[in-house]
Amino acid sequence: MDMFSLDGSLLCGELSSGSYLSTFLQNTLKNKQVEIFSDKRAFKPVARLREPKDLLNLPKEIDCAQQSARWPVECQVIEDRVHHIEYNPPYPEEYYMVTGREIQPNPVGEEAGTVVFQYYPMSAVNYFSRSCVGGNRFFVSNFASEKSTDLKFESRFESGNLAKAVKISDNYYELYLRTDLYTNRHMQWFYFRITNTRSNFYYRFSIVNLSKSKLV
Repeated sequence: MDMFSLDGSLLCGELSSGSYLSTFLQNTLKNKQVEIFSDKRAFKPVARLREPKDLLNLPKEIDCAQQSARWPVECQVIEDRVHHIEYNPPYPEEYYMVTGREIQPNPVGEEAGTVVFQYYPMSAVNYFSRSCVGGNRFFVSNFASEKSTDLKFESRFESGNLAKAVKISDNYYELYLRTDLYTNRHMQWFYFRITNTRSNFYYRFSIVNLSKSKLV
C-alpha cells in the first residue's frame, strides 16, 4: 500500500503499460468476437467475448413501428397481452384415471347449437404472400353480448389455434381447432383463452377434431 501512496507514478505506469498491451493485442488479434481491455484492479489485459450485434440496425425506441411483430396479412391479432394465471394449488390435483367406459358423445355441430366464436384466417392463396405490423385490423364481431352469460373465447394471438366454439347448453361447448397456416395438419395441441366464467359452475368442453384423442 505504501508504494501507491507516494506519488502514484508506479500505479500510472502499471495502468499505462496494461493499456498499451491491451491495445497492442486488440490490434494484433484478427478476431472481432473477442474484446481485450485493461483490468484496473489486476493490472493486466483481460479478454472477453463481445456483445452480439443486432441483426437489424433499428432504433431503440420501444414504440418504433419497425420493431413491432409482423404477421401474415390475413391474420387478426388482438392488442391485449396474453395473461396466464399463476396459481399453485394447496395440494396436488389428482389426474383422471381412464376406465375405458367413458361416454364419447357424437359431435352435435351448429345444427343443434349456437356459434359463440369463429375465426378462420382466409387468404386468396394457400401460401405466405406478405405481412404487416399488427396483422389484419378488421376484427370479427364479438358473438357474446356484455350481459350474456355465455363463455367468451379468444385465439387471435400468437400460437392461438381455436377456430370455432359451439354452445350446446349452458355448460357444454364443442370446440374446433384450427390447423397451422398453409397446411391441413398439426392439431395435436390447443391454446386459447376463455373468459366470462361463473364460479361454482362446471363446464364441459369437447374438442371435436383433436388429432390425439387420448389427450382429452
